[in-house]
Amino acid sequence: MVDRAISTLVESLNADPTFWGSWKTLAKLIKNKNQLQTLSSLPHHWMKNFFYVEVCQEMYYANDALSFIQALEDMGLTNNPYLLAKRAEVHYALREYDIAKDTCKELLDKDPNRLDIVDMYSNILYVKEDKAALNYLAHHTVEVDKYRPETCCVVGNFYSIYRNHVKAITYFQRALRLDPDYLSAWTLMGHEYVELKNYNMAIECYRNAIDVNPRDYRAWYGIGQTYELLKMHAYCLYYYMEAQRLRPTDSRMIVALGESYEKLDRPAKAKKCYMRALNVGDQEDIAMIRLAKVCEKLHDEEGAVRWYSKYVDMVNSAELDPGDDICFAYRYLAHYYLRNDRLSEADVHAHKCCEFKETKNDGKALVRQIAAHRNSGSGVYNPRFTPKPNLRMKLALSGSSTTPGSQKRGRTTPPPPQDHSDNDMSF
Repeated sequence: MVDRAISTLVESLNADPTFWGSWKTLAKLIKNKNQLQTLSSLPHHWMKNFFYVEVCQEMYYANDALSFIQALEDMGLTNNPYLLAKRAEVHYALREYDIAKDTCKELLDKDPNRLDIVDMYSNILYVKEDKAALNYLAHHTVEVDKYRPETCCVVGNFYSIYRNHVKAITYFQRALRLDPDYLSAWTLMGHEYVELKNYNMAIECYRNAIDVNPRDYRAWYGIGQTYELLKMHAYCLYYYMEAQRLRPTDSRMIVALGESYEKLDRPAKAKKCYMRALNVGDQEDIAMIRLAKVCEKLHDEEGAVRWYSKYVDMVNSAELDPGDDICFAYRYLAHYYLRNDRLSEADVHAHKCCEFKETKNDGKALVRQIAAHRNSGSGVYNPRFTPKPNLRMKLALSGSSTTPGSQKRGRTTPPPPQDHSDNDMSF
């Protein structure tokens, strides 16, 4: 039936290439690039670029969508409101929130009564925690048309940013009464139920979003996160896999998949996921430290040292923000350098360990051990080695005391010989 619908739409477009309804319906039926390439009988018309923008957005090919938008703007459609809205949506999909925010603001300045992008704009303001701008946008949309589902979505985000999740759910429900297939409201309402720890209702909302659009990766990802909160890692693995299939180059989906594999005690699979996340570009800067930890768990010393060292170098060069796990990287590297008789490097990393609460005691122990190795001249690393206490510590432990004249040339005066004659016990 789908093939028949596609062929009928293609005939319609050949008869009238400017009929946008046929283009938009056809875009929703295209599932992949291979299917798109089979449509060789489409009319050669400038409207085809609008169609390609829509298809690339549906399949999450954001960079390709930007190329087609640029091609249309080069044709003379620079200030076209539709293209501005599409450009904002593409930058939002790429998580380029600052550019998307500026584009939305530009569009609303040109057309203040335009409401088809205000829900996305409110999401951006929510992520940027711009409460003042979100407050203004909510009041503005209510004044324009308070009975639009987009307006209800903006007001819901407004209440959500102030932690009034119950009120936010009320407005998302109102949006769904106006439009039961309003995808954004289903997903956002699921987020609110997660905040309220009502996981059953959250999963129900996400499932409704999937029913509306099975290619909405946010709903799949939301169900995965909810099952992860419920410690049902086998379930969340399936939903993360679906989200990653829809967004194959999104490192967040790949890292979430790797974390699920780790919790299911499948570190080899997790290692592949983290490697993949690094290759596609780690958006949250967590794949590298996770990869190093998995290598440590797999007893892959070479891999662990490589990724821990790279992570530490990037943190020191300010390329990455130091996370909570940086202290464990210092600790592992300190032990590694000590085992390999690289005492200077081991000492540097051991002192770094002392700066963190989690590894402070381990760092102090490592510093003492490194100092003892240097004093003894021993290059052999013994993880069970405990430095010998100094003379004062020995005397304190034995309960003895010394006088200023009892030490000479670093030696203590030997105790007087004891009389053992009384040790023979008589009955």
